[in-house]
Amino acid sequence: SEMCIRDSINAEYGESLKPDLEEHVRANYHLWNAITSFLHRVFYFSDVSLTLRVSLLLSFLGFVVGPLISGITLLFLVFLAAFSIPRIYVERQTAIDNILRAIQIKINNAVNTATEKIPPGIKEKILPK
Repeated sequence: SEMCIRDSINAEYGESLKPDLEEHVRANYHLWNAITSFLHRVFYFSDVSLTLRVSLLLSFLGFVVGPLISGITLLFLVFLAAFSIPRIYVERQTAIDNILRAIQIKINNAVNTATEKIPPGIKEKILPK
């Protein structure tokens, strides 16, 4: 079926769009794999600490932020973010990557500190090897 889609794109748009289109398809394919891998780790409890962090975040959003935002406001914010975040990321990619790397290091340090305080018998049961 991949060849059928590729043939129909080439027939409709010609070869000029092919390199750009393949680049975007490849990027979206990797993004989709990353998202599904993350969701798999969260919902199938592959990483218990990640599942707990996501559940705490969703609880916070549901109980604290939920009553403050109506559905149409949330829809507008999602629409606005979908078109502005990629543009901002392209313009300031290195700065954003550095900030995210620093945040990830701090989160990993906090998680490691918390897991060191868990007793060994419990740690073996809840944390993956």
